[in-house]
Amino acid sequence: MKVERNLVVGTLAIILVIALLIIVYGGEERRMYYETKAQQGKSVARGARMYDSYCAGCHGKRGEGLAGVYSPLNVSDLWSGRENIAFYGTLHDYIALNISAGHPKLNMPSWADEYGGPLRNDQVEDLTQFVLNWMGPQPEGVRVAGAQFIPPLPSDIEPGTPAARGHDIFFTSCAACHGRDAGGSDLGPTLVSPEVAAQDDDFFRETITNGRPGTSMPVWGSVLSSEDIEDVVAFLRTRQ
Repeated sequence: MKVERNLVVGTLAIILVIALLIIVYGGEERRMYYETKAQQGKSVARGARMYDSYCAGCHGKRGEGLAGVYSPLNVSDLWSGRENIAFYGTLHDYIALNISAGHPKLNMPSWADEYGGPLRNDQVEDLTQFVLNWMGPQPEGVRVAGAQFIPPLPSDIEPGTPAARGHDIFFTSCAACHGRDAGGSDLGPTLVSPEVAAQDDDFFRETITNGRPGTSMPVWGSVLSSEDIEDVVAFLRTRQ
């Protein structure tokens, strides 16, 4: 009698364990789905903060870009058409690669530390998730078009000179972070203070070419030619 009772209890216990396993693992896919979404949400939030620090100055607070200067990111064209440039990887990889290694033809510097930039791979991933977050329908007025405005050449700079060319290059490549007058902004330091002005030209060439490790200054040597960099330095000297 005792043996039979133990068998019944054991059988019921096995059935209960199996039922619990079915309940737990039956909902595992759903749990993992929501856990993945939660982690993506945290990544997007971190990416949003970094976007404001590193990207908004050029690409706009809402990804509108600067027409003719910096590409918009919050546009449907970004989600398709990669085959036109012979990139057949995923959209995620396309965005991550452009952030990491840059895009010289589009004035995009390298941002990943493995390419000389200031960001770790996990930070690049957070930025990628933030940009991907723009994909799909959005409320009216969120996607806006940028506008190009290049300030007129200062009267003390002669047209056609290296400083004049440097003026335009500075606006399209540097002013978003360092300000239109090179006086600095929330994104980049002043370039006209007495302390900075006291540096020699090699300091500026080195900084523009190779960036400043440990800061938000990326590598521009892969985007600007040596002549472009010389022109920017010439322009800066007229402002200092």
